Amino acid sequence: MHEALEDDFAQGLPMSDAAKRQILFILFKQLARMSRDTFQQIKQEYMAEENPLAALDSALATEEQRERASSRLLAEMEQTDCALLFERSPLLAGWFELRTECFSAFIRQMLKRLTVDAPLICRTFFPGRELSTVTGVTADGADLHFHGCCTCVIGTEGGKFVYKPHDCMADAVTGGIVEAWFSDVLMVPRCLPRQGYGYTQFIESHPLADEAAAKRYYY
Repeated sequence: MHEALEDDFAQGLPMSDAAKRQILFILFKQLARMSRDTFQQIKQEYMAEENPLAALDSALATEEQRERASSRLLAEMEQTDCALLFERSPLLAGWFELRTECFSAFIRQMLKRLTVDAPLICRTFFPGRELSTVTGVTADGADLHFHGCCTCVIGTEGGKFVYKPHDCMADAVTGGIVEAWFSDVLMVPRCLPRQGYGYTQFIESHPLADEAAAKRYYY
């Protein structure tokens, strides 16, 4: 799995080691969600070996018992390359492989698009700068689209922006309406729609300074 993604990383713009690790972590979170029920079932059995009441309700296990069960399960998964999970839930192996293939295809497509669209991205979001190197790729992995694609925040030496693997024309139209009629009271992120996908401006979140700012934000 890791080797296949390393080949994908070689496509397009240069990428930092930190960005590569973040991409792998996105995939790990997706696979972890898929195996969560099986993982919890095995963990509960380990807790029940120490505390039989945990077989009825895992909440009856102590924090120490939970930690020991988790450590044991993680160690066994590492030793067996997740074979323990696949023995308990045979369909997981094929599901993992399919999800990894889809994710790899998504990364290849995204990196190719970033490379082709780099000049447009710079003109739209970072005039006078270049993307140069991809320094970060983050996503929660929950908002999956066609074939497991997900929205990602892309960090580059030129700045941050958001890659959206779905059509963004609605965002662009909304932004145009707001800019034409409500620019004195509203602001929407700038948008760069492409054919079936697009990019939007990354808005950095900041804590509210005081109660007056909170009222302006919420009311």
